[in-house]
Amino acid sequence: MRHSSLQEKQKQNKYITKSASWVSHKLKIANSLMNSDEDKNLNLAFLKAFIANPCAIGSVIPSSKALANEMASHACLSKNEIVLELGAGTGVITQAILASGIQPNNLIVIEYSPELVKKLRPLFPGVQIIEGDAGNLQKLLCHEKRPIKAVISSLPLRSLPKTLTNSILQQISQLLPEGGKYIQYTYSFTKNKFKPLSNCRLSLSKRIWMNFPPARIDVMTKHSAD
Repeated sequence: MRHSSLQEKQKQNKYITKSASWVSHKLKIANSLMNSDEDKNLNLAFLKAFIANPCAIGSVIPSSKALANEMASHACLSKNEIVLELGAGTGVITQAILASGIQPNNLIVIEYSPELVKKLRPLFPGVQIIEGDAGNLQKLLCHEKRPIKAVISSLPLRSLPKTLTNSILQQISQLLPEGGKYIQYTYSFTKNKFKPLSNCRLSLSKRIWMNFPPARIDVMTKHSAD
């Protein structure tokens, strides 16, 4: 049993090392095409975050602009409402949210990686960027009085422990008001295995082929309890 566990650990480390090496090569190519040192530093921070905690990051490749723009397009706010982004990564979706017309002071970002938080804050000075675990949503947002009308999530729910995933979803459901939207993307095209959000119904499911790997966006809208 111990030998088997050691083999599994070695296999996992080999996968992480191989993935990190491949991504590093791809990021070097991407960096050579970039004019901004900030972009290069952010990609490096993303790679470091993946190596440190691959399950929390989920993907070794940042989201594409096509995916980011589609997710951001579903966040429509009235005055004094909030968009909550979970897992900002390199800030591709953060930028798309702001480009869609959402004001910086109406956007709150929760990011787990200290390295990424350090890079993101100077890039988005008007946005409240919180370093923390999405499993503690209600605690992290306990001082926020404005309604959270949309939650845009890049969290790798399928790779997180089931209990943690269900806890995050339950907290999202409690945070959203009636009519609020939960927008999540996944690389899997199969049915979600985790419990659905309370009083939330799937209003849109769309595949984004212009992303690597291709992704699916699910938009859920909260309704009043029947």
